[in-house]
Amino acid sequence: DQQEQEGGKTRTPYLAEVELLTHLALLKGEPPAGPTVSQALDAIRRYFAAFGGKDACAYDLAVPLSRLPPATRLPLAASLEPLAEDPEGAASDGGSPAFERACTRAANLAKLQRMLGCMDGWG
Repeated sequence: DQQEQEGGKTRTPYLAEVELLTHLALLKGEPPAGPTVSQALDAIRRYFAAFGGKDACAYDLAVPLSRLPPATRLPLAASLEPLAEDPEGAASDGGSPAFERACTRAANLAKLQRMLGCMDGWG
């Protein structure tokens, strides 16, 4: 359900922004450095920052990611890495309430990187 909340936020407005901007960029045929493409990339990063710890994150972004110009995909994947960092070390502490969210965020990062073409070393 897109109304599922994380920290008081709902996914729906974030996804609507991602959908709108990726569609517009595609319809305009914008180059990778185009303003709408840049706005779409920012919206994707905001979505991941807010909901990367949800199981549905990678699935939610699968179709919008396919609309991006190919030249934007690897840089986007790299820009998501800092958003998945776990400075509190929750992923290494199975007793932490944040453990599941940290592990899910790391798994979603891996899924998104794979969708974006980062398959080196993925055997």
